[in-house]
This record gives sequence, structure tokens and C-alpha cells, in this order.
Amino acid sequence: MLFLRLSFFRGIQRGISMSIPRRHIPIRHSSSKSPKEAYEIKVKEGNWRPDPHQEKAVVLVNRLYHELQSYTQPPVPKESLYLPRREKEGSNWFSKFRSTINKCASSFKPSSFVAPQIPKGIYLYGDVGCGKTALMDLFYNNLPSNITHSKRIHFHAFMLHIHQSAHHLKQVYGYGVDTIEYLSAQLASKCTVLCFDELQVTDVAGALILRRLFECLQKYGVVIFITSNRAPDDLYKNGIQRESFIPCIHLLNESLNVMCLDSPNDYRRLQTQTDDIYLYPSKDPKVKEQVQAFFETYGDLHADPTHKVQLEVFGRTILVPRVSKDTAWFTFKELCGEPKSAADYISLANRFKVFIISDIPQLSIEAKDIIRRFINFIDAVYDARAKIILSADVPVDLIYPTPEGYKHIQSIKNYNESVENSEIASESNYHGDFGGVEEVFAFSRCLSRLAEMRRSDWFQP
Repeated sequence: MLFLRLSFFRGIQRGISMSIPRRHIPIRHSSSKSPKEAYEIKVKEGNWRPDPHQEKAVVLVNRLYHELQSYTQPPVPKESLYLPRREKEGSNWFSKFRSTINKCASSFKPSSFVAPQIPKGIYLYGDVGCGKTALMDLFYNNLPSNITHSKRIHFHAFMLHIHQSAHHLKQVYGYGVDTIEYLSAQLASKCTVLCFDELQVTDVAGALILRRLFECLQKYGVVIFITSNRAPDDLYKNGIQRESFIPCIHLLNESLNVMCLDSPNDYRRLQTQTDDIYLYPSKDPKVKEQVQAFFETYGDLHADPTHKVQLEVFGRTILVPRVSKDTAWFTFKELCGEPKSAADYISLANRFKVFIISDIPQLSIEAKDIIRRFINFIDAVYDARAKIILSADVPVDLIYPTPEGYKHIQSIKNYNESVENSEIASESNYHGDFGGVEEVFAFSRCLSRLAEMRRSDWFQP
């Protein structure tokens, strides 16, 4: 998976361009092969292992390929139709945000526009490392020749682009603009097929945006391919105001062919590994020496002695405490101990090619904010294909609980729910605050990525 660079979108007199920098969009090579033919070649050449679970998914992908051969996306109404009338909104920022997300564009005039009949897209979900992204890439790199406009986007980075574009639209037009309608029309005018990799919903703002986004893209005839670790029905489970997200779940189930890729293999972990770059225990003097040696190896202390760097992100400053050449060294506390956004980590991944993270502690299930920052960082580094060296107090797979302990976690959660729903609880205002379940599964995906990032080919120039 390639990485989308976070950059400010420039406001122009008629609107905001939501173009994605070309070098961060995966290059789609023209091909006369269908996805099924491409899959069979990869298996025959030994690049892929035969897998009955993947073969079922290939049949589904190939069917969509043939449907696209005869599909023509209808013209998308000009984005200028959605430029707003300025109107006064309430002072509460969340009221403004929700009003903007949920209302339809008051200036949408062409009543003759009818949502087209489009091929059903694909929603592929399953365990980490089972080949979801590889199958998406197989589809994307072998689209039919009549599909000349397509995009493949990592979902997390795409949502950052949406937030940033919305911010600039509001700066130019105020809160009267329906940003999602506008940006969806703009995106649909530039692509017939849109591939979203690693979809996840972690907050109410993302849930509300996602609902409107899919409704609009569907209306404009965009064929969507999604990968995720979660089934549609499990997205944003137990989230705040989840009822407002339910229509989006129904839309995903109805408009996409949903398939679980339950392969028993984690293909990321089956690859050849490098010499160990995940070191423990971090307090061992020998480990400390190894970490220093890695920094000296990937940096250039003679030509570029260790120094600090300050990065500007959204008007804030991120301090990188130790830098040499394209190598950055943080302690875990420096990297994840204080609030940082995904945008911060994406900016770091854009700037450096090698990261050393030292002194990672073992975290409890309650440390969900801290582990979420770490997961966001690994996602950014993975998408940028940067190199990473870690030192921790324990083996990397013990840093945070994994799904193996989920049954115990779930039993606690069920207990909390039973108590919370009891008559005594209603009288005493008891609320069982249980967190970290989503992070447990996210960390499992993170471990799979870390396994891939220690492969020998990852460290090749």
C-alpha cells in the first residue's frame, strides 16, 4: 500500500481542488489480463501460494471486472452547483459540523439528475495478513481498458484529506457549504472506480462523514472496492451515536458484495525475515548499544551530527529530538506519550525514511489512547514504506493485549452491560466504562504489519 501525502489544498475563486499528489497514488499499469488470469499467473510463477479462500474472492473480483467492461459512468454535475449560499449558523461548533454534514446542498438545482444503475462493488474483510490488500491491488492493476479514471486510496489518509479540504472550504465560504456533497462530486468527476484500503470507523465525526460520503458517491455512479478487518455490521460497534451510522451499514450491505476472506494464513508472517530489528529488553545495555548502532548505521553522524528538527503541522510544532540524515529517533514516551493526531504521524512518515523507537513499555488494556497513537504511527510508516527499528521491555507481540485474550475481555464487558442494564444501575446512574476492545483488534493488524516490515525485502534500497 502506498501513502497519500498530507498537503494543504489551495482555495481558488470557484472552489477547492481535492487532487491527490500523483506520486502517492499507486501506479496502475495497463493490462490486457483479467484479475483471474493475473492471479493464475502469480500462482504458477510461485509468487502467490494456492489458497481456496482467495480463489473464491478472485471469482467475485473477476465478475466485477467483466461488469465494468460494459459500464459507462454518467456525467457528474459540476461542483459549482454545490457552492453555498452564505447563511448564519448556530455558535456551537459541533452543531455547525453536524448541520453541515447532514443537510443536502440547498443550491442543488438539476432535478433531472437521476442516480445511475451501477455494478455492485466489493467489500472484502477478514483477519490480518489474509491477502485483502493484495487482491484489491490485483483488481486495481488489471481494470478493463474502458475504465480510464480510477483511484486507490488508504482510507485513513483519505479521511484526513476530507477533513483538511472541508476546513479550507469553510475558510472560503463559511459554514453554509455542504462540504461532503461538494467533495464527493469533485471526486466522482475524476474517477469511475474508487478503492478504499483498510476502512475503519473510530469516532462519531468519521461515522457521520462516511455515511454521507458513500451516499453521494453511490449517487454519482462511482464503483467502490473496500477492504477492512471488520464486517459492515461490526463497524463502529458500541460507538457514540451509532444509530446515525446504521443507514451507512445498510448501504454497504446493499450496494456492495460483502465477502469474508477467512484464510488461515497470515502471508505477511510467512516471508523471510531480516536480522532482528525488534529488540528487547530495552533496558539491557547490549540492546541500548544495538539501538545506538542502528542510529549510526542509518544516519550519518560525521556528515550530519545528531540534531533536533521541528515540523509544522496544522500550525502546530512537532519536535523530533534526534535526527541524522533521513533517520529519526524517538523514545516511546516522546512519540506517543502526548496527544498527537494521525496527521502528525503522516507528516513524520513523509519526512524521514528510517525510524527508531526505543523504550516501549508493556501497556495495559486501559491504555487505549496511547496504543491508538502507536497504531496510527505504524500505519503511517507502513504506508510510506519507511524502515523501523523498535526496542521494548517485552517482545513486540506482548506490548498490548491481542485477540487471544478477547474472550476474557468480552466476559468483563458482558458483565458490565448486565449490571448497567439492571434496575439498581438505573437508580444509581452506573455506567460500566469498558474500553480497548477496538484497539485489541487494531493492534493485531498492527502486529501483522510489523511482521511484514521486518522482511528482508522491506529493508532493501
